[in-house]
Amino acid sequence: MRKLIFATMLFSSVFALKAQKKDFAIIPNAGIALGVLSSSAGLHAGVNSTYGLSRRLSAEGQIFVNTMSGQTGFSGRSFSESSAGFLAGLRLYFQPPTKKTRIFVNYLVGAHSIQTRYPGELPYKGIEGSSSLGLYFSVDNRIFFGSSLEGDGYLVLKAGINVRKKKTSGKS
Repeated sequence: MRKLIFATMLFSSVFALKAQKKDFAIIPNAGIALGVLSSSAGLHAGVNSTYGLSRRLSAEGQIFVNTMSGQTGFSGRSFSESSAGFLAGLRLYFQPPTKKTRIFVNYLVGAHSIQTRYPGELPYKGIEGSSSLGLYFSVDNRIFFGSSLEGDGYLVLKAGINVRKKKTSGKS
C-alpha cells in the first residue's frame, strides 16, 4: 500500500509541474456509493486532476478512498469493505470551453488496494484492477457533479469544486 501511495504522489507531482503551462484543474470531490449488485452503501472521497489536451479533451487522474457496508446480492452475507487507489484516463467534453455549463464523460482505469471483511472470516486483502465510467456536469469550470459506474459494482454520486483557477487560454 505504501508503494502505491508513493507512486501516486510522485506521478501527481510530475503531472502537476508539467501542467503549469496549460490548463490544469485540481478537483477534490466527495460522494455516496451505492451497490449495483448488492444491498450496500458507503462513502467516496477523492481528488481528480485534469490537464487540457485540446478544447474538448483532457487527461485525467484520480486518487480515491471508498468505504462500503451492506449485504452481498447473491448470498445475502453482510460485509464491509474499504479501498484506496489511483485511476487515470481521458475526459471528453461535449460543449466548447466558451459555454458556462459543460457536460463531459470520463473513462479511467487503474488499480486499488482493497480490504473486505465478512463476519467470522479472515479479511481479504489485495490489489485489484479498477475502472470508472462517469457522466458529469461542470458549471463555470468550477463546480462539478455527476455519477460514475465503478468497475467493482458501485454507482458513485459525487460533487466537487475546482480549487485551481483556470487560465483563460481557451483550452480545457
